[in-house]
Amino acid sequence: MSQLYLTKSDFKVAQECKTKLYYRKLNYPSTKDTNEYLQLLSEGGFMVGKMAQLMFTDGVEIEEKDLEKAIARTQELLKKDKVTIFEAAFLSNHKAIRVDILVKNGFRIDIIEVKAKSFDGELGNAQFWNSRHGKIKADWQPYLEDITFQTIVLKELFPQYQINSFLLMPDKSKVCKTDGLAKFFKVSKKGLNKSVSVEFIGDLEVVKNEDFLVKVEVNSEVDLLLNEVSESANNFIEILKDGLHKVQ
Repeated sequence: MSQLYLTKSDFKVAQECKTKLYYRKLNYPSTKDTNEYLQLLSEGGFMVGKMAQLMFTDGVEIEEKDLEKAIARTQELLKKDKVTIFEAAFLSNHKAIRVDILVKNGFRIDIIEVKAKSFDGELGNAQFWNSRHGKIKADWQPYLEDITFQTIVLKELFPQYQINSFLLMPDKSKVCKTDGLAKFFKVSKKGLNKSVSVEFIGDLEVVKNEDFLVKVEVNSEVDLLLNEVSESANNFIEILKDGLHKVQ
């Protein structure tokens, strides 16, 4: 099933190299899988993700790993007029996504992508842009393409809704008020695929007292990238359709 659909992780890999997408879909191991430093950074990202969820106390997590079951559960929850969903699942035109945090309020849907990359709140969205060339900076491009890919899927599925796009990131212009905050997050890996789970074992009031995670609206950046990302995604999907094939 996974070979038929382009996920946002697939898209990121294919943007680096189309041939990598071919090998990824064949489940070839990556050098990143054995890189201890990258694994450490990944665990930090999972902790940021868990902390982000704790900010939305009314959120409901989609625990189903199977895509079809996850989509069915998501659709069930979206029948509510107001709902917050963690890991909401969607499929549209061979593109499959899991949204970190989705907030539905009437005919408005906010999709929030959580990133561990630091953001300077004093600079705001200006740090995304190369002022000389009027283009998005290379170091921010993959993050903004990620949320753009998800936005495209939601716009295809819910054309009558207002879709708003956000990144949720640590603001390096702010100071964490709690010493050793990371010790309140227990990271564990389960199963043959070593799926990561994070458990918060501290006081929820401590997290509520923190304000260094900032939600940044990126609608303008997404609008700029929509056509480019859509075209790239369609090109990558051609690799997956009618049988997986290698691109030179």
